[in-house]
Amino acid sequence: MRHFLIPFAFFSLAVQARAEVTLHVSDSSAEYSDECVLEARLMNDATPLNNQQVSFSLERVDDTDVFRPVGGSNTAVTDSNGVARANIRLVNGRTGSNTVHELKTDRSDDELWRSFSAGDYRIVARHLGGDLETGYGQLTIRREQAALSVHTVDAVAGDSPRITLKLEDAGDTLVDWDWTNDEAVESAKAGVQGRVISLWLDRNGDKQFYNCTAGGRCVDGHCQQCQSDEDCPGSLCDQGLCVAEVGANSCSLDDDCAAFFGVQGLHCLNNVCIAESCDYLGEVTTDILGRASMEFSTSPDEFGHPNVGYHELMLRAEFAGDAYYAGGASKGDLVINPGPLDMSQVPITVTLDNAAVEEVGTTDTVAIEIRAYLSDAFGNLYGFNDVPYLIGEGDCLSCSDDLCQNIQHPQCLNMLNSEDLQFSASSGIFISSVERSPEDGAFMRRWRPNASSDSEVRFSVKLGDAQSPEKTIRLYQGGGCGCSGGSPASLLWLLILPALRRRRRHAS
Repeated sequence: MRHFLIPFAFFSLAVQARAEVTLHVSDSSAEYSDECVLEARLMNDATPLNNQQVSFSLERVDDTDVFRPVGGSNTAVTDSNGVARANIRLVNGRTGSNTVHELKTDRSDDELWRSFSAGDYRIVARHLGGDLETGYGQLTIRREQAALSVHTVDAVAGDSPRITLKLEDAGDTLVDWDWTNDEAVESAKAGVQGRVISLWLDRNGDKQFYNCTAGGRCVDGHCQQCQSDEDCPGSLCDQGLCVAEVGANSCSLDDDCAAFFGVQGLHCLNNVCIAESCDYLGEVTTDILGRASMEFSTSPDEFGHPNVGYHELMLRAEFAGDAYYAGGASKGDLVINPGPLDMSQVPITVTLDNAAVEEVGTTDTVAIEIRAYLSDAFGNLYGFNDVPYLIGEGDCLSCSDDLCQNIQHPQCLNMLNSEDLQFSASSGIFISSVERSPEDGAFMRRWRPNASSDSEVRFSVKLGDAQSPEKTIRLYQGGGCGCSGGSPASLLWLLILPALRRRRRHAS
């Protein structure tokens, strides 16, 4: 019997000697600033090892193919299945993480390698017992998806409002770390700090956002080759263009600008050759709440852009992305309301059956339509729902809240009643009351001539103390064919007049 048991004991010890403890590490992935779950399974052959400590850390290969530690570490205990799980927050600057905030300037190579960014990392798991068994896996850090939003801007023509935007990690409900006063500070918010955002204004509303395709930089809506002589090797910078001598960038006609080769879209504006139009406004940087803003002008350019009305998706913001957050873009709406009433800009038309009238006989039995369009100083026309107003005297302390508006600065408005608009004619009679077109906001009255010795008749309108320029047509004695119309070219502006103003979204 003894001879049988001894060999069996040696056989059992041999089986135990061949048993192997292994630590298998699962691959994982997560986005920057989120928590990732690292998982390893500790086995003794096919038997899970329970209640064993396993440490987790991350390493990254450097330029010399050497793995170096990144971030901090964490420890977990295996469950009944031999599985240990540890969470690691992939955000830089976190207390105890041994990482350096990405907004810290002049980070050393060592600080860069000890911090997180998009890329592949080696997971190192080690059994803190037995023979300190070690296993490896791979962690892939992806760039975090940041949400960029642009707020609608409601402004007055000629005003300088601000585009406001926000860049935030919308899916992050965890505590973040801001970079303030040269240190990482814990902050419970979702805004992405310190990112550069590019802004555009689609001036002509064609849904395209142009930069300077011919080179140079976008300044006040136009491309400029230069801003100083340093930008022009071997030549001089003269009002945005590189020239041989100062004063060469001058013109009276567009044809005078043809000599500037390599610059697209040149035309003569205010006796200066101006390059192609562009929509780029510039760059802003987000604050600790992920917010940024930029002031821009709503004054129309030489082509009349942008005009009054509701402009869908005219504003654009773009974040190019970096090693931590993925890039993205967003668009916002722009609403431009007419500026203060300027009666000196009010156009008057004289038509019969939609044809312009240049002369009429004193005995012609016709009903000629006189139309007046209220306008601001930029030629933006008031629509049917736009209430004319003037800038009052004093700041908002001298008027009620409903009359206080921030146009250039907080000031009182003097609201006018469009029903008080008065038509006048130097001769003839008006045969209808004042009406207003719901399509284009024009004020209309019908007029016919009567016996007069005058050679012309002058029309104008008046609202309050302000009067419009006069519109004059010839008046001849007796009657004839009724009246004469202008040439088709002279009527062309009447066809495009409704397009000068887009209808506003909100009807009063």
